[in-house]
Amino acid sequence: MRRVFPAICVLLAAGLLSSAGCGGKKDLSKPIVKKNEHPHPDKGPHGGVLAEWGADEYHVEYVFDRDKKQATFYILDGDTASKATPIAAETVTLTLKHTKMPVEIAAKADRDKDDPEGKSSRFVAVHEALGEKVPFKGSISGKIGDKPPYEDDFEEKEKSEQKKK
Repeated sequence: MRRVFPAICVLLAAGLLSSAGCGGKKDLSKPIVKKNEHPHPDKGPHGGVLAEWGADEYHVEYVFDRDKKQATFYILDGDTASKATPIAAETVTLTLKHTKMPVEIAAKADRDKDDPEGKSSRFVAVHEALGEKVPFKGSISGKIGDKPPYEDDFEEKEKSEQKKK
């Protein structure tokens, strides 16, 4: 009896765990969204890759032009990542981490024609390190109002990896 009792307890526990929950079938037609993840496009309206600031508050589209040694960041809405969302900030910070020592670059506000006075949805940086012909890895951060700074990491893919998608 001593050996049977633990086995019965294990079987009962397994049965209770498997029957807990909704009881219905899962809807596999909807995307599964994990915590702090949500479906959004892979690319922004300017053809750049997206980073996320906050929990669906903003998206940052980044576009690198190595010939001009320039990076342009577009602040977009948190829902669709398609609408310009001007913020009250003079700079956002790009930190390149693929280099031997991290390189911190300030991108200055470069107001779009539709941005209101005192706010910008576009930020531009020019720096020698932005001319490197390697995939960039780093983070984009910015402070908006009294909230703690927003930050998200990014990593460019090799050109051959981008074509596979």
